[in-house]
Amino acid sequence: RAVLRRFATLFHAVVRPLLIIVLLALTIVGIPWAIFYTVRWLFVSQAVILDGADRHREARARSEAAVHGHWPRTAITQLALILIGAAPGPLLGMVMLIFLSRSVEFVNAVSSLVYAAFLPFSVLGLTVLYRTLMRWRPHTAAARAELIAPTPSTGAADA
Repeated sequence: RAVLRRFATLFHAVVRPLLIIVLLALTIVGIPWAIFYTVRWLFVSQAVILDGADRHREARARSEAAVHGHWPRTAITQLALILIGAAPGPLLGMVMLIFLSRSVEFVNAVSSLVYAAFLPFSVLGLTVLYRTLMRWRPHTAAARAELIAPTPSTGAADA
């Protein structure tokens, strides 16, 4: 139900970054930027569905906030989860075609079922990572500096 209510926001939040990333990836010079933005905007759908972001810009901002300060960890975890979710089906299919000499239709059906079984775990892992990063967000160095810095009412006059 939440997806249906937020479909327009979810659509814009996913499609706009996707178009930007694809356009960047079409050029050799833009590939590093495409990788950077892929990780940075990884959690836009979670921001819309779980956090209730009402606009696509808000969803991108929440995703950026979650990844801020944790880009390498997010990139490595994303890569591992994609491999766990997407690789087993096609790998099993190749093994079955090469070593078991099964029909292409049978191998396609089996590898599709394996893919469909593993992919939700990958998405679930990314969602758990998003929640974890959002929980850590207040504890980043910038937020800690804001907590430690004196406020104007307790500034140098009180010291």
